[in-house]
Amino acid sequence: MKIGRKTKLLAVILAVLTAAAVLLPSGCSVFGSYSISYVMNDSPDSAAYYAEGESNPEIYFSGAGAVLSVPLRDGYAFDGWYETEDFSGSRITSIAADARGDITLYAKWTEYEPTGYVESGSGGLWSDELTYMWRGFMPYVEKFDNAYNTRSTVTLNSRDELTAYMEYVQYRYISQGEAISVKLDYSYADTASDEIRDAYRHAYFASYVGLAWSETEGGVKLFINYEDLASDEASKVSSTTDALTQIAAAGYSERGGEHEFAIYDARTVLTCETSNQLFYAAMIGAEPAAEKGSAAESILLKAEDVLTRIVADGMSDRSKALAIYEWLIMHVCYDETVYDEAEETDITVAETAEYEAFYLEGVFDSGRAVCDGISKAMVLLCRMEGIPCVRVAGDGHAWNKVFLDGKWYVADATFGDTGIGINGTEYSFMTHKYFMTSDTATEAYQSAVNYTSPQYTAGESAAYKYYESSTFVYENAEYDFVIDNLTEYNALKSWARSLDLQGVYSIDFYYSSYRPPVEVDTGVVDGNYASLFFNV
Repeated sequence: MKIGRKTKLLAVILAVLTAAAVLLPSGCSVFGSYSISYVMNDSPDSAAYYAEGESNPEIYFSGAGAVLSVPLRDGYAFDGWYETEDFSGSRITSIAADARGDITLYAKWTEYEPTGYVESGSGGLWSDELTYMWRGFMPYVEKFDNAYNTRSTVTLNSRDELTAYMEYVQYRYISQGEAISVKLDYSYADTASDEIRDAYRHAYFASYVGLAWSETEGGVKLFINYEDLASDEASKVSSTTDALTQIAAAGYSERGGEHEFAIYDARTVLTCETSNQLFYAAMIGAEPAAEKGSAAESILLKAEDVLTRIVADGMSDRSKALAIYEWLIMHVCYDETVYDEAEETDITVAETAEYEAFYLEGVFDSGRAVCDGISKAMVLLCRMEGIPCVRVAGDGHAWNKVFLDGKWYVADATFGDTGIGINGTEYSFMTHKYFMTSDTATEAYQSAVNYTSPQYTAGESAAYKYYESSTFVYENAEYDFVIDNLTEYNALKSWARSLDLQGVYSIDFYYSSYRPPVEVDTGVVDGNYASLFFNV
């Protein structure tokens, strides 16, 4: 849309109407409206609050329902809204459209013990960042290290601790011969094997050959399936070097410079040798202490070089994350052949895990990777700039969630790189449909098996966040990339042509009620998203 006074006036009117609705007296049910009361269950020394721009409605309307926001509380994780004071029943994330009557919701919290800086053989933990982020095995590292070093049984007291220990075993590459006994000292529904399987589904260390376990007297032992994994990871490249021609994106440029990397100010330190250890250390917000001459050191230096080219001091987190998303699309080719090659040679799952396309090496060494390698690189690059970012996996795909402007958003540089055939030539081009978008952007995101708690939910309001918050200027008028009419559509094309780029290049945008005549131009339409191609 064209940005001007009319848009601002509409925003003011909506704000006034919204304020008027909120000011209805508690319990008022005029025109089918009902009140929502919130019992925060906080305390004076740690009061609950909302991220900037967030709030929860004090009323809802019959037939419309309401979406609930997540409150924050220093030192605590939010475990959901409940309609019962004892937190029985199901967790509430929204008010259904068919709901009726006044509602009271109770906030449930889980306390994170304030650890301060804890020295140990593996580094330390500091608790002053996003307290609800998964910290992996770091809260338990002293306990796990002591048990492992003394060859004694480690007692696990919760599902979270079991999941953390699974990540510890994978991070340390603990083989069957090195495994120690584990005792599950808490109540769980079925057998120990069932509990282990369920916990492993939510383990965040991205290993491809998984865990194995064996029963012992009074417990179990957990170990990695593939003993040579540490040395064999990323040791193979797919046999083909074929790659689609990348179409330049109008407006894309690398505007970086020398700057300090935020990750080296982290107060948690983890020693790492492999690229997978580097990825995991970065994801949980630790400073990676890369071993001299290791794969981790090599990748870290290359990541620093990339960020120096595309990120500069003074850029917002949103601008940095966008630069990283766009760099991955412009410089990394999806490795279409890696799975085919695995099938043709009938190799094992463990041998498939040797291909660098699944790791950071695929991105930074050969520029050929699959979704796993791409999503890991997004984590590493964002975390090096101090931006919380996690890898999410499910149903054969991996993508990211990035914490920007006080909210979690989906960012998927794999889906953002789209293929197209033009005049007999196969190209790939960039779309921002999958940057700062929601969990409902595609069915693939409904299959997530990790980072599925309310704290990580990327809301529906993010459906076209990039397009409405990004602008271009043409003939002294400023526009966003939400196209509402033919005049704006023509301005977008004229601006793109004014860039005078060489070779084929593209521009993408979003439209709602107005459907631009893309079919008569050179372009593609994907729902309410469209791309145009120039110099074809």
